[in-house]
Amino acid sequence: MATENEPTFRPADVARELNVSTNTVRNWSKRYADHLSDGANPKGNTERAFNRRDIEVLHYINAHVGDGYSHAYIEQRLPETNFTGDIDLVADDAPGSTSDTTVESPHAG
Repeated sequence: MATENEPTFRPADVARELNVSTNTVRNWSKRYADHLSDGANPKGNTERAFNRRDIEVLHYINAHVGDGYSHAYIEQRLPETNFTGDIDLVADDAPGSTSDTTVESPHAG
């Protein structure tokens, strides 16, 4: 569950982090809404706001799409995956980011 002090990121920051278009971020946010925070798919005219866990989920989706897995397969596997939100983000230094801290990435290569 999101907290008031949790850092959030704009769609453009997330797109830059994933090296995809903002349209892709928006489409994945809709397709995988059940696996993302409410901020990733807000009601009304509110701008999307992604938390670290959302970005970790989107990284997972991006990697699996890049490896050629179908969206149906990814959708099936997401509930079996534990996302903690402990991820080092390039977007942490982006304008509009509310993050002051960087945490170690479980995806470090």
